[in-house]
Amino acid sequence: MTEDLTQELNILIRDQINLPSPPAIAVRILENVQNKDSSMKDLEKIISADPALTGKMLRIANSTFYSLPSEITNAKLEELAFRDGLTGLYNHRYFQETLDREIARVKRYGHPLSLLLFDIDFFKKINDNFGHPAGDQVLINLAQCVSGAMRPTDIIARYGGEEFAVILPETNLAGMKVFAERLRRSTAALTTVVPNNTVQVTISCGGALLAAEDNFSKQDLIDSADRALYLSKQTGRNRTTILPTEAILQKQDLQ
Repeated sequence: MTEDLTQELNILIRDQINLPSPPAIAVRILENVQNKDSSMKDLEKIISADPALTGKMLRIANSTFYSLPSEITNAKLEELAFRDGLTGLYNHRYFQETLDREIARVKRYGHPLSLLLFDIDFFKKINDNFGHPAGDQVLINLAQCVSGAMRPTDIIARYGGEEFAVILPETNLAGMKVFAERLRRSTAALTTVVPNNTVQVTISCGGALLAAEDNFSKQDLIDSADRALYLSKQTGRNRTTILPTEAILQKQDLQ
């Protein structure tokens, strides 16, 4: 490790930058880019595995790692920091920041915004019966399937575990319902090949709509979609529920 990099890392530690392990991630990146046999994919795995990697850390990496491959720019590193390491989808951090921007656009331009949350039904059984590698492959295949059904303006992120979030800009209630049902049917038709078996899954979806005249926060919107997803689970799974955003404020009983 170079003397300059060591000094920068010590500064990061003293300043208590919000990183899970500042020196560890830096050392892993440095070792990778200085390895003649390293590949872009190897570097992507390192960076995307730590969504807490900050812009400051990226700038330090870009300026200090003198052997950084020329094709890896700061913009590319920023992009990798927002990606989920397994599925290649955007991660939870990117989802939160993008939703902030899209809500601001709703207020500015008056177009509706739809939010869809969905997760895989009985996903734990897949891991229990076939192993975690099989579960990972299901997640990867699902991500590819969903990405193929998206418009260029739509944003999908891995929300956490087997749960995903889709931001649908300029999409009204009818459009969200059509998209959710197309997504649900596409997933049900998807088959994942695992050792000595095949796996098919279904998803449950929950959606909420934000219109320009609505005075709801980002968290209100997320909570509404999440409770709609809960209803889909409670009423049989493999279905879509759209819950009015007002329901979260009225604290309706969903039992």
